[in-house]
Amino acid sequence: MSTNIKERYRELCKSENDIAIFQQAWWLDATCGSDWDVVLFEKGNKIFGALPYAHDKIRGMFTSLGVPCLTQFLGPWIKYPEGMKYERKLSFDKEVMFSLIDQLPSADSFAQNFSYNITNWLPFYWKGYDARPLYTYVIDDLSNLDELFNKTISKKLRRDINKASSEVVVEETEDLKRLYALVSMTFERQKRLVPYTYQFLDTLDKAIQMNAGRKIFLAYDKDRNVHAGAYIIWDDNSAYYLIGGEDTSKRQSQAMSLLIWEAIKFSASVTKKFDFEGSNIEPIEQFFKKYGAMQKVYYRVYKKEGKLYSILLDVKDIIKQLIM
Repeated sequence: MSTNIKERYRELCKSENDIAIFQQAWWLDATCGSDWDVVLFEKGNKIFGALPYAHDKIRGMFTSLGVPCLTQFLGPWIKYPEGMKYERKLSFDKEVMFSLIDQLPSADSFAQNFSYNITNWLPFYWKGYDARPLYTYVIDDLSNLDELFNKTISKKLRRDINKASSEVVVEETEDLKRLYALVSMTFERQKRLVPYTYQFLDTLDKAIQMNAGRKIFLAYDKDRNVHAGAYIIWDDNSAYYLIGGEDTSKRQSQAMSLLIWEAIKFSASVTKKFDFEGSNIEPIEQFFKKYGAMQKVYYRVYKKEGKLYSILLDVKDIIKQLIM
């Protein structure tokens, strides 16, 4: 893509406050460096649609258009003309998405999570793409925290929060390294590798501080031992629980329950919603929904173009099934 198109997208991000934090040009700079681009839909010299994407080489051979690490979603952004009726919006979706798809460069694969606000991915289906549903949990209204705590969240969670309040205290911090250590412990407990380095997180953190809002929270006991940590980001429309972790030897304190509640309380002072960013891991999903958050479906839209790439993916899936 031409430099001019990226620069026009940067200006668009500055002028449209409903372009989500993950779709912002500065976010893509921080997470991708120069390895991202965008396609635009225009009418009358005005931009009504955009589709940013990260581009990468898989194993040095296959080109992929996707989503960078720690990025909940990308997908299309669409600005509907004022007063447009629902039926016309569906037609406009098709017009915009067809144009954006046709402008995408050739690649072996495309895979992006779309925002839960994009409920109509049919134009991608008509262009040969597929999708699978995923779920996040969102507190849509942070205006009444008393009602949320006393009437909406589960009784067990209230007990856990009260228990944790007697054992730990939650504080704001700038100790990103301590947080990363807690995240690493959590991944280790799950027998998984952390999918990003501390250097990657540090670069992203600096960009967030320059362009949006962020807070790091840690939970300490009376001996100043750290039990858990959380990192949230926000824009004008929503806060997001980006990452978190806990000391696996101190999970009985229920510090994470208190930590997330304190993050929600803070978020109510700066934005409208709280997005837990979802998880397909069953215990995490069960934990999030206890806060009274509403389940939101979003779609992972994907397409495999290269025959060799598709064959290798199929072989990988077969091997995975054989060794399970």
